[in-house]
Amino acid sequence: MSDASTLEPRVSVVMATYNGEKFLLEQLESIAAQTLAPLEVIIRDDGSSDDTLEIARRFASRSRCPVLVRESQGQRLGYAENFAKAASAARGDLVAFSDQDDIWHPAKLATAARVFSRSDVVLAVHRSYVVDETGAMTGRRFPAGKWSGTFGLDLPLDVFPGFSMVVRSRLLRAADYRQVSGPTGSRSANLSHDTWVWSVAPCLGSTVVLPDLLAWYRQHDAATVGERHRTFAERANYGDASRFREAARHNRHIACCLREMEAVWALTDGTAAERAEQMATARSELATVLAGRARIYEGESRIQGARTWFAMVSSGGYGRAIRRPSQGALVALKDLTKVALGDRSA
Repeated sequence: MSDASTLEPRVSVVMATYNGEKFLLEQLESIAAQTLAPLEVIIRDDGSSDDTLEIARRFASRSRCPVLVRESQGQRLGYAENFAKAASAARGDLVAFSDQDDIWHPAKLATAARVFSRSDVVLAVHRSYVVDETGAMTGRRFPAGKWSGTFGLDLPLDVFPGFSMVVRSRLLRAADYRQVSGPTGSRSANLSHDTWVWSVAPCLGSTVVLPDLLAWYRQHDAATVGERHRTFAERANYGDASRFREAARHNRHIACCLREMEAVWALTDGTAAERAEQMATARSELATVLAGRARIYEGESRIQGARTWFAMVSSGGYGRAIRRPSQGALVALKDLTKVALGDRSA
């Protein structure tokens, strides 16, 4: 009899769709071509007015693995809540999020699933090729940097996009983000499923960032997200005060949600609660740095800008918040240049 630990994990693929007829079939075919066949594919549509549902149902009728197609009734949920609803129906040991417009490498699931032989791993992510609307290579990779490895509480605060994530299903059960509301009382409007998974993973175990390029990440005008997925190094070249203010607000929101989970876990999992507090503090520190950058870029006087910059450097804020010394130094140098030149342009 085979030892259960040697068996391949069961992977549920979860896809949220909305008016995705243009690229949907290509993505579904790439899922069907996986060398590690998924246990199931769950497609949840959020009120599409095009042929998305029909394409999904035709695919389901000929798929060799079970395909469950569901649709929202009444008011649209939005992509984050739609993903959460779809994931709640998953039966696999692992859940792989899928967008409706990318293309997966045939070995994506097999490669990512392999790292879960370690019981401490709760999340695996991978790098991707960036392609244009037609699927042609752009010559770029996402993320642009080549960092990889296994991370715990030292996980950088950059968020990998959901389509690159394979997550242990027990993380989704332990940290159901529908339990939290954040400071505004409207969690879903402020927190995407992938941001939440990335934020809570260090509280519950290890995250493996794979060096492998396991998807073709399509950029097109109709994408729900896309250019929001910039790394810190890439965002350092965008000196826009409004972006920094919004990013600061977003990180304060994440910190608040983590502290809500800390209160929940304090009753059942003291280690997770302690780690949640540490990650909430890291998010708050990042928010402080981003708010300082907003002040520098929105037109503080050169003297006041220098004071703001010096306070962040002397407190170690750039390094602690950005968590990678070379990138923290890059951002600090860019901000100093803005202060010295008095150039506040974006």
